[in-house]
Amino acid sequence: MKRVLMAAMAVAAGVAMAKTSTPVGWTDDYDAALKRAAAEKKLVLADFSGSDWCGWCKRLDSEVFAKDEFMSVATNKYVLVMIDSPSDESLLSEQAKERNPKLCEKYRIHGFPTVLILDGDGTVVHKTGYAAGGPEKYLKALEDELKDAPDVAKYIKPIEDVLNEQDEAFEAEMRGIQKKVMEKYPDLPEGASDKEQKKLEKRRSRYWQQIMFGEIAAKYIPLYDAAFAKAKEMKVPSHMEARKLKLISEQERNYAMLKSAAAAFEASEKARAERKAAKKAAMDVENEAKDSD
Repeated sequence: MKRVLMAAMAVAAGVAMAKTSTPVGWTDDYDAALKRAAAEKKLVLADFSGSDWCGWCKRLDSEVFAKDEFMSVATNKYVLVMIDSPSDESLLSEQAKERNPKLCEKYRIHGFPTVLILDGDGTVVHKTGYAAGGPEKYLKALEDELKDAPDVAKYIKPIEDVLNEQDEAFEAEMRGIQKKVMEKYPDLPEGASDKEQKKLEKRRSRYWQQIMFGEIAAKYIPLYDAAFAKAKEMKVPSHMEARKLKLISEQERNYAMLKSAAAAFEASEKARAERKAAKKAAMDVENEAKDSD
């Protein structure tokens, strides 16, 4: 009977585990993780993941987090919390379904996996993601980063704040684009033809670009240019210089994509205006010729 009960419990446990993306030894309760970290004087390791669709998340889990070598060390230093954003929401607890999107917004998570080291107040001490090399190398890299954490907070964080100063307002305006597009170009009545639908989508797309690149990007590009100039002038000790350059170069790569897209849109609009003007000029010449006849 004991063996039967144990087998039944094992099956039940297996079924229960299949219903959650949170691994054994981890929690999905962010608030409880912070409280425990504060009480036990530990740090929180928060894994922002897309467990059932993100390839790099799966690799980080299988190569690092799922290894005994990681868990045996990490659980002594960190409280492990998984903030998952799976495509299958049945993998989440009701609490996580409500809380995880808010945490992604709070910590400005734009890609997965993102791994944050937090203190007991929820303040970010270090940010990383996938890294090859296995659990020992991953843990060693965390340790090395945490040793420099005070200097990073003192010298690098202010530079990051300067670079990110406009982000919240910029993203808020971006989120409002779709509403403006739908207000100007609402859905067609039921039964509209495919041709009418394609024409609508084309108009929506162009209007979205007009707002995004003609208005929003045009407004924020000078502000970001000024932020990068200011960041480059900020002084740091020699041992922090490489971190400063890495931070700025990473942000500049992302920023360059925005500037490139805005420049392409501006060139497209200019060409469009020139074609329109040329067509009008040709029609004027044609009309003048008709009048002279």
